[in-house]
Amino acid sequence: GAMPLGKNAYDNQEPIILLNNSIKHTPTQYFILGHELGHVIFHEGLIGYYTSVKHGHSKFEREADEFSVGLMGMLFIEENDHIPYSYRELAYQYGVPSDIND
Repeated sequence: GAMPLGKNAYDNQEPIILLNNSIKHTPTQYFILGHELGHVIFHEGLIGYYTSVKHGHSKFEREADEFSVGLMGMLFIEENDHIPYSYRELAYQYGVPSDIND
């Protein structure tokens, strides 16, 4: 289906990040991969936790989003030898959602 765009799972305690085929070869794949990597790094073993806690889900999603935005910023600098001129430039190149600042 169209959702989710990404998900992480574990195989013998090793993280696996799965991406939806609908974002293959699109700028969005970068942001979603970074988002899921943020979950793996910051929320290891908490998959069941943040789905069962009333306010935990939005907090963990925001943390994963912030991690991905930072990662995309570093990737932009590496590829372009300068910081992005605007948030829009970063969003365009790596699929960062425009409503991430809300």
